[in-house]
Parts: sequence; C-alpha cells; structure tokens
Amino acid sequence: MEYVQAFFAREASRLSPETVRAYRRELKRFARYGNITNETVALYLHDRAAFSKATLARAKSALRAYFSFLAKSGVRVPRIAWNRISVISRPVAPVSEPERKLFLTVFEETGIDALRCRAICHLLMETGMRVSELVALKRLDFSLVPPRITFGCGRKTVSLSESTATWIQRCFLATRQDASEKDPPLFSGRTGAPLSRQSVWKLLRMHAAYCGIETPVSPQTLRAWYQESHGIKKEG
Repeated sequence: MEYVQAFFAREASRLSPETVRAYRRELKRFARYGNITNETVALYLHDRAAFSKATLARAKSALRAYFSFLAKSGVRVPRIAWNRISVISRPVAPVSEPERKLFLTVFEETGIDALRCRAICHLLMETGMRVSELVALKRLDFSLVPPRITFGCGRKTVSLSESTATWIQRCFLATRQDASEKDPPLFSGRTGAPLSRQSVWKLLRMHAAYCGIETPVSPQTLRAWYQESHGIKKEG
C-alpha cells in the first residue's frame, strides 16, 4: 500500500486524472490476484484481455508503469513476458429469439436513460459499430436528412432508418449541455462529457433487466446480432 500511494503521488503530476483513476482501478483489481509473479500477471492479463484489446492495453500499461516504479524504488520484481499475453475472445452469451425481439422493441417510455438506450440499441443494431466507436461519435458525424452516420478510423458511412435517426436526434437534443459548442459529443452524460463505455454497458444491462432478460447483454451482444443478421463471420 505504501508503494501504491507513492506511485500515484508521482504519477498525478504526469498523467491525466482519468488515466490515474483507470490505473488505480487496474492495480486494485490486480491486488486480488496475490503477489507479483509471472503466473499472477499472466492470469490477470488473460482475464482483462477477455474484455477488449483496449482493456488489455490499459492493464498492461498500468502494471508496467507500477512495476517500473517498484524497480526504481529498490523492490525486486520478476521479468514479465509482456508480448506473450494474447487477446482471448469472450464468447457472447446466447439470447433466445423471443428475448432478442423483446430487447429491441420494448423500451421504457420516459426518462433520459430510456431515450439514450433506445437510440443506442437501434444504432448498434443498424451499424454493427463497436462501443469505442459509439462513444467517440460527434454531432457532425450524424446526419438527420439524409439519415446516416459516419464512424471509425476508416470513416465508414452507413445509412440509417428514419426512425433510428429520429431517436438519435431526440436523444442529442435532450442531453446537450452547451449549445455554443460547435461539434459536441453525439451521446453525452449528465455533465456534457462523452458517454463512457462503462455507461453504455450499464444502460444495456439495465434495459435487459427491465425486459426480464437474465442473460448478460453487452455491446458485443448487439454487434454479434448485427453480424449474424448480415451473414458476417464473427471476429476471432
């Protein structure tokens, strides 16, 4: 604990507050795995890799930074074979066809979260975009007329149904904080900042619970449904 506090005291002046919070979460999770050994590091990184490449990269970055700090502080740490840790695909839990239909058609009628959830669910199902691409969307990426969205590093443009475009527009207008901002986030939280990936996961879990679906539903679930409906081979 003493070294962890000293580590963050040093990193607070070098990293952004968000990165510091992310590193704190990673080190707190890793502490549950026991002492620092090649085995515990490999097990932890394999578990984190099951979420996404970005999660694995963040976990590696946090551990590497902390281990480097320990070594410079005179603490002996084992050599870690970082490059041998590979991404493990987490299988998407199967959802029955009736549950899928329920999830995509039955929504709460009131509330900002209900509006966000409806817009996000339909957008993910019509585009197959990743959650990282969703939270990076800006207002100028979206067009109401003609209804379309542009996203991703490759700036892929996909046509949208009029109903989905309308829900996105309604969500944007209901949640926009600063009318003077030229290109605000398309999906924002209560503070006006871009909606986080964790918030999207939470929205989908809450909606699944509202629909009485016990099977875990995540952004990856909707991406898998999109791939299945378009005959696209699932990514490994």
